[in-house]
Amino acid sequence: MQHKVETTAVGATAGIHAGRLTQQQYAHNFCDAHPPLNLAQAKIEADRCYYCFDAPCTVACPTGIDIPTFIHRTVSIESLRYRQSLAFG
Repeated sequence: MQHKVETTAVGATAGIHAGRLTQQQYAHNFCDAHPPLNLAQAKIEADRCYYCFDAPCTVACPTGIDIPTFIHRTVSIESLRYRQSLAFG
């Protein structure tokens, strides 16, 4: 299949335009790589975080999020919600 390449604006990149993928291709290409973790799995993964001083994950993150703190807070919040749901269930 050949795509018609059009450039209308100065400096536009050839071949880049909306609607190049079908809905099925979008669903396949942009779906989650892995299913979401349950609370127990999330705790296990959070325990693997060393909370490094230099935090290479934070350095590599394009948004600059403090990933170790995010991981630990998220698990703590979810753990609290889970305990509250058992207490007030």
